[in-house]
Amino acid sequence: MILVAILLFSFASYIVVDNNIALGNTVLKSILSLYFALTILSFCYLMILTLGINFTLFEILFLLFPLLYLLAYYKKTKKIKIDFDIIKNQSFFVLLIILILLSVFSYHFFDASIRWGGWDAWAIWTSHAKVLTSETYFTNLFTDKISWTHPDYPLFLPANIAVIWKSIGVHSAFVPAVFAYLTAVALVLLVITSFLEKKLVVIGLLLFFAITYYDVLFPFVISQYADTTLALFMLIPFVLLQHLQKQSGLKVLILIGFFSAACAWVKNEGIMFFVIFSLVFFIKYYRNFKFLTHFILGALLPLSFLIFFKVNFAPTNDLMDSTLKEQITKLGNFENYKTICDYAYTFITEDCKLLYISLLAILFVNYKYYYSFCFLIIFGLLTAYFFVYVTTPYEIMWHLTTSLDRLIHQVTPVLLYSVFMAFAEKWKIVNETFSIKKWKVFSKTNSLE
Repeated sequence: MILVAILLFSFASYIVVDNNIALGNTVLKSILSLYFALTILSFCYLMILTLGINFTLFEILFLLFPLLYLLAYYKKTKKIKIDFDIIKNQSFFVLLIILILLSVFSYHFFDASIRWGGWDAWAIWTSHAKVLTSETYFTNLFTDKISWTHPDYPLFLPANIAVIWKSIGVHSAFVPAVFAYLTAVALVLLVITSFLEKKLVVIGLLLFFAITYYDVLFPFVISQYADTTLALFMLIPFVLLQHLQKQSGLKVLILIGFFSAACAWVKNEGIMFFVIFSLVFFIKYYRNFKFLTHFILGALLPLSFLIFFKVNFAPTNDLMDSTLKEQITKLGNFENYKTICDYAYTFITEDCKLLYISLLAILFVNYKYYYSFCFLIIFGLLTAYFFVYVTTPYEIMWHLTTSLDRLIHQVTPVLLYSVFMAFAEKWKIVNETFSIKKWKVFSKTNSLE
């Protein structure tokens, strides 16, 4: 029943998005709607566990709410439809390339997948989900006596897995695997549909080819970790900002606020992201009161549930185990700074070649990218990660080798998307300038004749 409820809630969300935000691409709107619905589902599940509401009743209510909305909408408008014109209007050749690359990506995904995912998946995320399926003993998860399972981690991923497990009545390994696949596909489709929406087809296809054909996102997309989900949620606000000028109103800022704050509901790193994103956003738009109020309005719901969870359930994060005096002492150990920089540089240059080359190339093609809104936020986030490593209570090389690759994976889609978008904007300017000069020469030649 819950799968039907998710589809109905996603469809209802799609209609709301379609009616209030001027985005043309159906796939882009569908991705936003699906992950909005899943986020709301995870919030609701936490509340039914807290209040002790019967799960079957919860399923019925979660099914009835979008169903009643859709019936009311149909009664008012006499029509409910999804507009596929934006897909029909695309070149057959473009759609064929996307389909082929998506098929290659899917084959690679399932060929490389392993049962229950990587270590963090079965030891943390799916273990949390299993505990959350119990309405009686779910609070046993939140104990600092087993800190290696990270009981303070937010609940987006485990709550969604737990809901589906309870609904189908079995703890199937198929559920987290399919969830990981849907998130991976949503991530790559979000990128290409944004470029298609802005009519930047060639550069969009180049990036789509790079991230689907080469091992840019692998092996993390098959790991069943929450890092790919966080990468998707980090990307969404920047995609929406790219299309902000096309909006008929300010309602898109509500979604930007919602998804940037929802990052904190996916992983603890998302809290850092939201704080830095909000800070830079407020600095950029501090004179635009309407922008700020709409952004805050969107962020309120995810932040409310995060605070509720952290205050009532989550134990202290293990990174806070060291004292303030120990942290200050570590800040003065500059040998750690060198260790972190050396390891990070080696990892990025050897294991993230596309990202490394792209960041170097944009320096020469469009250097202004390095003080763009997106880069400042991601640079701020990576700086925050850097100082977490500096003050870590763990052995520094162990901490780096077990986590840096995941942190880079979280920001890679955002960085590649923003870099290629900067390439596209520069190319567009050069192309338009060349066309204008060519037209002037042509006009001048004709006038002489």
